[in-house]
Amino acid sequence: MKKLLRQHLQTGLWGDDRHDEDQIGASYPELEWAMNMKDEGKTIDDFEGRKQEVFAIFMRLNTINQHKMLPNTCL
Repeated sequence: MKKLLRQHLQTGLWGDDRHDEDQIGASYPELEWAMNMKDEGKTIDDFEGRKQEVFAIFMRLNTINQHKMLPNTCL
């Protein structure tokens, strides 16, 4: 599995120095960890504290973006 890029990305939507990580609420290394935990079959109940928070953020984003990751079935 490819590793996420390790740079501070910005959308430029806010007109200030906020990075993607600030907007998402988790760092890219944290999201990569959560992605690996999902791949291992872990669930939200397997974690506490910050790890649970990060896993929840990842799962929410992963769920709402599934349409971008699944093959298009329209004819």
